Amino acid sequence: MSHAIIQRSLQHASLVTLAAALALPATAQDSAGRAVALEEVIVTAQKRQESLQDTPVAVTAFTSESLENLGIVDVSGITGRVPNTILLTTPSSNISMSASVRGVSSNEPSLAQDAKVGLYLDGVYIGKNSGAIFDIADLERIEVLRGPQGTLYGKNTTGGAINIITARPLGEFGFKQKLTLGSFGRTRSQTTLDLPRMGGLAAKLSYLDRSYEGWARNSNPRGPRELGRDDTSGYRLALNWELSDRLTADYSLDRTWGEGTSRPSQLSYANPDYVNLPVVSPTGVILPGAENHPFRQMIESGISDDRKKWFNLDNVGEERYDIRGHSLTLTWSADNFDIKSITGYREMEIRVSPGGTDNDGGAWSVPVFHNATERNGGNQKDHEQWSQEFQVLGSAMDDRLEYIVGLYYYEDEGEEFNSLWDALVPFNGTLLSTRFIPAPAGLGESYSVDNTSYAVFGQATYTPEWLDSRLGITLGLRQTWDEKAASILDTGAEPWTVEKEWDSFNPSLTVDYQWNDDTNVYAKVATGYTAGSHPIRSSSQAAFNLTADPEEIVNYELGIKSDWLDRRLRVNAATFFYDYTDLQIADFQSGSTVVTNAGQADLTGFEFEVTALPLPGLTVDLTYGYLDYDYNEYFVTLDGVSVDVSDTARASNAPRHTARLMVNYDFEPTRFGALSASLESVYTDEYRFNPRQFQHDSADSRNLLNARLNLADIPVAAGSLRAGLWGRNLTDKEYREYGIDFGAIGHAINTYGEPRSFGIDVMYEY
Repeated sequence: MSHAIIQRSLQHASLVTLAAALALPATAQDSAGRAVALEEVIVTAQKRQESLQDTPVAVTAFTSESLENLGIVDVSGITGRVPNTILLTTPSSNISMSASVRGVSSNEPSLAQDAKVGLYLDGVYIGKNSGAIFDIADLERIEVLRGPQGTLYGKNTTGGAINIITARPLGEFGFKQKLTLGSFGRTRSQTTLDLPRMGGLAAKLSYLDRSYEGWARNSNPRGPRELGRDDTSGYRLALNWELSDRLTADYSLDRTWGEGTSRPSQLSYANPDYVNLPVVSPTGVILPGAENHPFRQMIESGISDDRKKWFNLDNVGEERYDIRGHSLTLTWSADNFDIKSITGYREMEIRVSPGGTDNDGGAWSVPVFHNATERNGGNQKDHEQWSQEFQVLGSAMDDRLEYIVGLYYYEDEGEEFNSLWDALVPFNGTLLSTRFIPAPAGLGESYSVDNTSYAVFGQATYTPEWLDSRLGITLGLRQTWDEKAASILDTGAEPWTVEKEWDSFNPSLTVDYQWNDDTNVYAKVATGYTAGSHPIRSSSQAAFNLTADPEEIVNYELGIKSDWLDRRLRVNAATFFYDYTDLQIADFQSGSTVVTNAGQADLTGFEFEVTALPLPGLTVDLTYGYLDYDYNEYFVTLDGVSVDVSDTARASNAPRHTARLMVNYDFEPTRFGALSASLESVYTDEYRFNPRQFQHDSADSRNLLNARLNLADIPVAAGSLRAGLWGRNLTDKEYREYGIDFGAIGHAINTYGEPRSFGIDVMYEY
């Protein structure tokens, strides 16, 4: 990280009061009850409970306290707060995710594409990026595992895994009420009720309601006034049943539903050469130089590098969604091993009304498009998945051997329907309406998918007696089989259908050494695999038959986990090298995203996380991530010709530098409560949204400053009260968060991050 970046971050850290550190609650305290040593953190990154410092995995854990203090209620809240990790909401939806961990990006929202960063809710894999960002009531912990997960986790993933763990029922009466009020009409209410255990059965019920008006407004009468609006409700029922001394059952039901509008797409580029082309449509011709020529209007009035608040968008529809999930975990405990069954079922419905998403940034006058250069007639997605996993976890040889073996099965099916997407495309020296082009137009309009995956896996850690039992050797093995079928439905005749099968053997080897009681070092070689993918947005049957091959990755990694100065200083670091083969990319070609194999790439990186307690009550937390991504081969097919673009291609959603600096100070408690003040500075280097189309839709570097003032343990009869004042993006930084360069269509759009905002959190707990 450059000296200037460090200097700016340190300057920010000395300002005002500051946002809750990732530093974990401490076991040692001073006379005022403030932390003077860092606590041991327990994680389940390797499917068993163990100390974070003893786990030879690059993992960041957010506890329930840090999630509360940071205001994190869904996975998008951790973006920028984990080294080399970006989690964003896609431009066209409030609930679809684009995830990138260590430069391995998964930003395609279609149901045909597997996520490269696996998302798990209480052990159940969530199969698609669409619908992956939903408010989760009663979070206990979030763990972010960086690097390929090719052994222990449900679906093999090349990027990493995000584990969301919810709080189990307490078994005794408890009540919690949270309320958030903030800028731009932000409100959130969450109520949690724990019931006493009866007959071995304990229950917890949580309900939430959330609304947000958005910070941008629309002046066009054809579209909604509030852009980026979100109204969401949800509930979660959790049951824990102690069936016997050895057998327990955990069941959960969650549901999230709501509606909203997508964030506004701001025009950032229009091709000046297109002003000289006539516009040809079924209802007439617009000649170059005419006042109502769409590209003339774009260039004269629509382009801005500054964040806009007011828009004139005539093609924005409402998004409605309903997401439901069930999970059942049965655990039978013997003397030296446990047998576990994890069953999951999830279903999702998403509806976007006409006109869908406005992808041209304005209301440009073209008769056939109802005053829009691009018009989407709406969208409908339906998806359901079912998974079953069996695990046997145990120990042998006087606990020198710890093992887990298991079986995994997953299946899903889904359909997506899009109405005709009108656009202007270059054709023989004119701009031609896509209504002249026979269906399918190559814009992912209507398709279905049917996928099955199953695997057998195992991992064992052996600790030999020699070297004072400080050495651990871990071997992991996994065999995966995938079957996928996809059909394009809107061919005008019989659907095009492609079916294919793949399999992969993925081993891993880790050697870790406990240098002393406070320092653990490890070296590992791990492999990962992403199954092949059918390019459902292809514009011809020949292109549709060119199924993308599986993506494979080998990770070579060295790491250290260490505590220093009587556990006042914690330093965790890792350096890694990725060898990528047949990497899959979502390449944007003339208005359509096509999943294809690009070739080979090397990725080198480094990351560290430092937490320090220099004084009682004072916590300093610093994280940093570095990435260097090189394409050795990158071939794409353009107009039927294979072209090497490795010299100009760049990884998408992969900033070279990410950093975060937090400072938190806990004042001495008083009879009115415990006051703390905190500041957070989050730095993200520039990055691109598409590996090839990056001239007009890249994000500049940004440094966001957040602050918080907390008053906890406020005495209230029969309970306690907690209040927090917070501010985000205090310098009102204007920054692009996501974008699309439409290439040959001739323009680019971007969405911007939220302006400066303030709010208050209040929580009562009994």
